[in-house]
Amino acid sequence: MSAPFTPTDEQRRILDHADGHLLIEAAAGSGKTSVLALLALEYAAVGRAVLALTFSANGKAVLADRLSAWNPRLADRVTVATIDEVCEAEAQRCLADDRLSVDDGWALDHVLPEVIERTNEAFAGDERHPQLEGHAEARRELLDAFRFIKQSLAPGLIGDEQDPDWIEQAIGDRPYPVWHAFLEYERRRAVQPVERRKRRGRGFRLAGDACYDLVRAAGQDGLDPPGFGQRYLLLDEFHDTSPLQLEFLSLWGRRLQRVVAVGDRDQALQAWRAADAAHIFPAFCERFAVRTRLPLSLSFRFGPRLAQLANALRSPSQAPVQGAGDSPGRVIEERRPLAAFLKALGQDPDAGSCAILARDAGQLVPVQLALAELGQPLRLHERVLPFWRRGEARLLQALAEIVAAPRTGETRAHAQPDPEYLKRQRSLLAERLLSLPGWLLADATRQDLIDHIADSAANWRAVCEMLPRVPFAPDAGEAQRGRRSQLQAAIATLLEAPADQALGPQVQAFAREARLETDLAAYAGSREQGRARVAAWRHLVGHLYTQGFTAAGWLKRLADLERRHRYPSETARPGPLLSSIFHAKGSEWDRVVLVGLEEGRFPLANVPFAEEKRYAYVACTRARRTLILHAEPGATPGRLLPLLMEAAQ
Repeated sequence: MSAPFTPTDEQRRILDHADGHLLIEAAAGSGKTSVLALLALEYAAVGRAVLALTFSANGKAVLADRLSAWNPRLADRVTVATIDEVCEAEAQRCLADDRLSVDDGWALDHVLPEVIERTNEAFAGDERHPQLEGHAEARRELLDAFRFIKQSLAPGLIGDEQDPDWIEQAIGDRPYPVWHAFLEYERRRAVQPVERRKRRGRGFRLAGDACYDLVRAAGQDGLDPPGFGQRYLLLDEFHDTSPLQLEFLSLWGRRLQRVVAVGDRDQALQAWRAADAAHIFPAFCERFAVRTRLPLSLSFRFGPRLAQLANALRSPSQAPVQGAGDSPGRVIEERRPLAAFLKALGQDPDAGSCAILARDAGQLVPVQLALAELGQPLRLHERVLPFWRRGEARLLQALAEIVAAPRTGETRAHAQPDPEYLKRQRSLLAERLLSLPGWLLADATRQDLIDHIADSAANWRAVCEMLPRVPFAPDAGEAQRGRRSQLQAAIATLLEAPADQALGPQVQAFAREARLETDLAAYAGSREQGRARVAAWRHLVGHLYTQGFTAAGWLKRLADLERRHRYPSETARPGPLLSSIFHAKGSEWDRVVLVGLEEGRFPLANVPFAEEKRYAYVACTRARRTLILHAEPGATPGRLLPLLMEAAQ
């Protein structure tokens, strides 16, 4: 078969490899997916049955498109799937149960609320461990925590262990009640009646659960894994593999003739789901007796200057990246105030080919705030929320609603004409406020209060004045009752706050009295999510201070932003794309702006520097031509900025 491109010497060595299994350690932009596609077609051309697995739907689409574009006839002989799809098919084939496949939304709405309620009942009166939050964002974080527990194989490690401190460490330093919630969730996953699309079943599976169920069946129930139908297995995005997925591949791959895995350990950012390339790559070599590792170090995405930055961030054990892009590359240090820089960028006719990346979604909030004040439209990555839809902003908006709520005899007009929209919004805001764990409300009571607020904005004050009389949840301990008293005092302060004065000091006083930042971090699904929550909250409150918004003024600004975001102008020129670094994986742009390179923001404090270098590596290698590194003037640069600028010389 003739190749659709001329392979480099490195690529040719991979294509010619014929001695057992193979691990390819590839740099960003080095054509790893192209090499894997060409290898699959070469195997198919000589009659080999090939299974090509990726770890994301996007990776599957890219690989399948490449195969079809290069050789449609041979592409039909290559099975391309995500590992979750293969596991779901194997579960239907091998497991004798009636579980139905459901999506996350179904579990979040029909299972997680009761799991949280039962868990909080179990820990009521236990002053050592926190209650779990029940609002929508917290439920999603809890579901992510369950995925981490499974993907890390933590249940097998924990076994019959009862020590809460040891268990917290085993589940990624999450609160001990998360483990209790996981056990309750798994019990329901096995027995809960489910009806979906005119089918009825007992129990359910989400994407990813099938892999866990298969591995457990092979370990506990004596299931003899039948193996894959193909004898040649190709693994793309291997740096995203978790211990659970590697265990599945080991069990189902015992009859394989050839396994080829390709990945870049410096792009491993999925620690939240237990993917750790530093351990997975050696474990893969041990499980499959891999004797050969080959590099792909020539990057076609960027030129020599940007390759220098990549090498400053790359793991010492990896081959140096060589830049073979069509531009030598530029690296620019930008120290203008963020708003001034964004204003100038927005006037650039080529701004639409630029991406602005931040360490995480919380660090992206100040960029969104600055663009909002400039009146520029927000162009967000599809997985990034507008800042006003984040949990912290919704909580802040709920506090503004309390301050701005009509006093007795007053009325308040709304510019938004859709009453159902307003009702849904009030319900979301009330849920966020009343799900703070310190309230210790029974679920039915909380829902009644949420519904009351949803009915009318005038009910904010009535509900807040009612809260001191609402009974505690059963068995609430003395310290937990004290937390309720702190929240009630903080709400009482807001009820007395003048509506025509600046909102910033008012919500700051609430946060101080209610110990809000401590709760934002403590009740998050992981340390990473807790840091992002606190960072977003601080950026929002700081913005209120600098802009001097009143409660009514802030609510009006949010309504205007939502309207502009839902109904964008058709004549507006595209602005830069905003994304977290994690969601930028797999993408590339001519120009990339990396923001927040100040001490304590990026790199984060109390996070291993090696982890922060991986984030910076992914960000910097998204740029084809120009990389702009931004830090606020007067701020102390973090360790990354001088490291990168020195490497760029």
